[in-house]
Amino acid sequence: MRTPAVPDPTVTLIAQPDGTALPPPERRDLDPPPLPPRPTDSAFPRVRGYEIVGVVGCGGMGVVYEARHRDLNRRVAIKTLKGEALADPEFRERFRAEAGAIARLQHPNIIQVFEVGTVDTQPFETHPSPFIALEFVDGGSLAERTRAPQPPRYAAEMVKTLARAAHAAHRLGVIHRDLKPANVLLTRGGEPKIADFGIAKQIGDDPGASDRAPRAGTVTRAGTVMGTPEYMAPEHLNGREATPAVDVYALGVILYELLTARVPFQGATFTDTMLLAMRQEPVPPRRLQPGIPRDLETICLKCLEKDPKKRYASAEALADDLALWAGRPDHPGARGRAGGADAPLGRAEPDDRARWRSWSSSSP
Repeated sequence: MRTPAVPDPTVTLIAQPDGTALPPPERRDLDPPPLPPRPTDSAFPRVRGYEIVGVVGCGGMGVVYEARHRDLNRRVAIKTLKGEALADPEFRERFRAEAGAIARLQHPNIIQVFEVGTVDTQPFETHPSPFIALEFVDGGSLAERTRAPQPPRYAAEMVKTLARAAHAAHRLGVIHRDLKPANVLLTRGGEPKIADFGIAKQIGDDPGASDRAPRAGTVTRAGTVMGTPEYMAPEHLNGREATPAVDVYALGVILYELLTARVPFQGATFTDTMLLAMRQEPVPPRRLQPGIPRDLETICLKCLEKDPKKRYASAEALADDLALWAGRPDHPGARGRAGGADAPLGRAEPDDRARWRSWSSSSP
């Protein structure tokens, strides 16, 4: 049973004036810290209109509860802050920004926000927690599908669906900036839902506005950038302003991981991972799994280009190529190019074959 993650092992990176990234302080391994004890029933928050059923997830900064809306009899997830995060204005601002970002998005593959509010104040509390009531999703996360290589068609269809959802967010000015399998929840039927917009950036945010509480994950005066290093684009690691291209890169990492059961870059420390991502080329997926189709490998590696201008121009363009590869273009503008959405898998018209030959010639 899963629901949107509490603040997780995202890492804070500090950018120097020249744009290069300093390593995060002290932390030297990639293992997450031990989780704190789960709250007992007597410690459940009181949220007006909801009955708390149990704890779904618990982290150092927050808790996610399973709950029921009393009037609607609807199962929901209640996400709250706790501990030091309650007293930290930046965490509270991140939490508020997450709610605002998701509330703007109405898409079948993005987790839905039902309500935002504040839990009932306890006598001993100086900072009552805000809460977000979210769609409850209990089919696990995509991370569970990365323990072994997945069939190429499954990987392509999954990332195509995620790319369509990411593009819908981009069109509304929201960049996720922490796309990864752990932040993709699955319904019992396997349908993906992008979750955890805790460090999402809204296009148009002023990265230099340090005289007010910073929006979640934006670059502050000190150059603080947040994310998960294994899924962060080189320019993001360097502290540059995020664009939709960072989500395209992360989608490429997810595709790579579904195909090979490993991420393109992972060092012994955070610093090693950052340096690998910024300086080295990824091992072509076919060297790890020779059965991966060459054209699908080419799509994956295009997402992982160091130069964002060499990646797909949009998440939608990535989704279109994945649909074209599968022989089932599902975008209105793509229908008919490969026989339509109901065409047999693998069918291609002459123009599509020429495009695939072009992919193959450029493949490592």
